[in-house]
Amino acid sequence: MRKRTGWPCWSILVCAALTGCAPTPSEGPGQSHARLFERAGLAMGSELKLTAWSPDEGAVQKLFDDVFARFDRLDSMMSVWRQGSDILRLNDAAGEHPVQVSPEVLDALSTAQRVSEWTDGKFDVTFGALSVLWRLDDQDKDGRIPDRDEVKRRLPLVDYRALVLDPPARTAFLRHRGMRAHLGGIGKGYAVEQAVGMFRERGVRDFMVQAGGDLYVGGTKDGRPWNLGINDPRGPGGSSFATLRVSDA
Repeated sequence: MRKRTGWPCWSILVCAALTGCAPTPSEGPGQSHARLFERAGLAMGSELKLTAWSPDEGAVQKLFDDVFARFDRLDSMMSVWRQGSDILRLNDAAGEHPVQVSPEVLDALSTAQRVSEWTDGKFDVTFGALSVLWRLDDQDKDGRIPDRDEVKRRLPLVDYRALVLDPPARTAFLRHRGMRAHLGGIGKGYAVEQAVGMFRERGVRDFMVQAGGDLYVGGTKDGRPWNLGINDPRGPGGSSFATLRVSDA
């Protein structure tokens, strides 16, 4: 069974790997009896790893269950590989009519459109028309360099300004037939932010959410900032070329 990678490697964030993470109890204020809990599994085509310090095992395990469920729900709405997703319905109706989407998808599309504007289209949420030419996902990877003429033919279909969002009606519309929205560069980061909100709502202060290359660390690790290593893409597996000490970032 091949891995389904609904969220390919066009991630905004660089891959970060946790370093120096021995499972020891947190000793911060109010955390003297907290223990370390971890869970890892597949979500949105990548490994999702959750780490948290909590004095209540039952509560934190329920939180982990809910985070994985939230990722699966978002994937069902945002993926270009799962039939019936909001994004596939939006793409199927391109050039024809608006489609109603979930509040989460509308929020993610709005964020992606703003990022497209900020970068003057260097990040473009409508890049999906070209994604079929560069086959980078496990299920259809072929290593072929696309034909230049085919790229030129599809370029006019990449235009974030042709994505029309109507928040009151909760609809989205792609103006031109053949356009394809794709949240592969931002959807997993959106899901991580959703998970962070869930941790904070449940009162968990010291935690990590890592989904592939999209990562957030809350609070501290043993009273000190988290130590993150950035993988060296040219070096052997597991080697880092730089480290960052961060908190709530």
